[in-house]
Amino acid sequence: MNLRTQIAQARRQVARQARTRTRALDVSRAAAWLATARPNQLLPAGPWRTWFIRAGRGWGKTVTGAEAVAALVRAGLARRIAIVARTEDDLRNVAIAALQAAYGPGLRYYPATHRLVFANGAIGFGFSAGQPDGPRGYEFDLVWFDELAAFPNPAIYDQFQFALRVPGARQIITTTPRPTPLIRAILADPTTHETTGRTSDNAVNLDRGTLVS
Repeated sequence: MNLRTQIAQARRQVARQARTRTRALDVSRAAAWLATARPNQLLPAGPWRTWFIRAGRGWGKTVTGAEAVAALVRAGLARRIAIVARTEDDLRNVAIAALQAAYGPGLRYYPATHRLVFANGAIGFGFSAGQPDGPRGYEFDLVWFDELAAFPNPAIYDQFQFALRVPGARQIITTTPRPTPLIRAILADPTTHETTGRTSDNAVNLDRGTLVS
């Protein structure tokens, strides 16, 4: 066996070990979330198209959305994912940061393009609400909108509906309560599963001053 062959075999072995460690970390993270999440923070059963999470600040909406995306990717139920936030800063520092924490080191993020590549080959794309034509030409099987009610231009929501063309496509919406016409229309859809909550539901993880205020 020549040196080049030995090096190639060593590299393949290191890669296999890395994949094994990544899978073990994925299982550990998923188990930790299942053990600590409140029941209404877990993916709902049933044939919903939209999971609408409407709750106060500090309830854990963004974490719940990120964990739901991570769970669907791990299960092979989401292969092309869009993450949509109010601004680019919110996208990078809130939504994608939460998704990185939920999924773990098997998720690679490319900040220049807001592109994400998951360990199992699924691909994610980040968008800000200031890009109403951003999803044009794309096709997704999962979209996560974080703080939809605060989007400056709700028209981007309609554009993403055209991108959810894959059979069985779903969307997750996490937002603070605000009775806008768009929110009312989504909640009136019979394929929407609504989860509501208050800040106090997450009291164990919040500073007492937050609850008093």
